[in-house]
Amino acid sequence: MADPINIPISMPIIGAAVLGLTVSGCVWWAYFDVVAILAERVLRRLEGEQRARLARDAYSYLHLPMVAGIILMALGLKLVIEHVGDLTVRQADPLAPLALAAMFGGAALYLLADVAFRYRVWRVITVQRVVVAALLILLIPVGDEIPALAALGVLAAVMVGLIALEAVRFSEFRERVRHEDD
Repeated sequence: MADPINIPISMPIIGAAVLGLTVSGCVWWAYFDVVAILAERVLRRLEGEQRARLARDAYSYLHLPMVAGIILMALGLKLVIEHVGDLTVRQADPLAPLALAAMFGGAALYLLADVAFRYRVWRVITVQRVVVAALLILLIPVGDEIPALAALGVLAAVMVGLIALEAVRFSEFRERVRHEDD
């Protein structure tokens, strides 16, 4: 692998950076668009021991796997950039299996932890996020057959697809949540 500090800027690196930022933006959107707003409202309405238990469960126990998923995904993204910037590696070569597992598995772990967070806060299971998490796990072997940059493109496409689906399907609900007064 090339020294990550001395990787020259190239079109594959720019492409990987744009796709990585896209995935990161989707992860941000998945939480902060509606989930964080609703969770804050639920927590504010509770008192005493109920509030303490929800805060402990949701913001400690369930945020830990969310953060772990983000860290794993970031490791995979870093390894993609190193891979496409390494002049000794062919661009058509796939990413190492461990890096693929970190990238796709990290995104899946994040989504599943988000589903668990939502369930703990307001007893709702977000089926589309469970399905996408399972799809991401199933895509790991596919990523082993395609170039590293294409694997990142697949992850970005799946995440953008999830966010677009939710933005359209739940547009009225999102609008109400974001503009309703407590």
